[in-house]
Amino acid sequence: MAAAIRAAAQRTSAAIAALGNFAALLAAAGGVATARAVSRPLGMLVRHAAALGRGDFAARTPPEGLPDEFALLAGTLNRAGEALGVLEARLSHQAHHDPLTGLANRARFRERARAAVAAAVAAGHPDRVAVLVIDLDGFKAVNDRLGHAAGDALLVTVASRLLSATRGSDVVSRFGGDEFAVLLDAVRAGPDGDADAGLVAERIVRV
Repeated sequence: MAAAIRAAAQRTSAAIAALGNFAALLAAAGGVATARAVSRPLGMLVRHAAALGRGDFAARTPPEGLPDEFALLAGTLNRAGEALGVLEARLSHQAHHDPLTGLANRARFRERARAAVAAAVAAGHPDRVAVLVIDLDGFKAVNDRLGHAAGDALLVTVASRLLSATRGSDVVSRFGGDEFAVLLDAVRAGPDGDADAGLVAERIVRV
């Protein structure tokens, strides 16, 4: 889907570039004054379209001061960039989060864990990262006896409670099925770090 978004943006860029070539011919035929009136706004639009083609969906062309037709096209490109940016953000979120619970998925957890470990090692404190793994006892029986809808509701409830039991800096993830994990970043070094992890684990058990 992300490739399709970029392809659409690139097609827009190519179309604007082609329009630019055509308008340049018209401007040349119409004289220097026409060329100046056309080349500046057209150049802005071509650069904007090229930015969209590169995936820079934050690019904007202010329509103020442009001739009506160019202002209309600038507004269209601005709205297209906004829509593409929202869609790309949504797709990125879907690629890194569990669709049922909204928690980080396994791939996102691995990314954050690698980054946390690398930062801790670089700081000389590799023991300042901890991981808790949580499995739900009896979850299969819930699915078998009450149905998958009840099982899904239970998973969502567990996700919410894990978030409430952990610290804001922790990464709560659902790996799949009834398996969850919590990445504890910046725990205290040494035995105190074990105590930090233990406190979080105790809060998880209590909720």
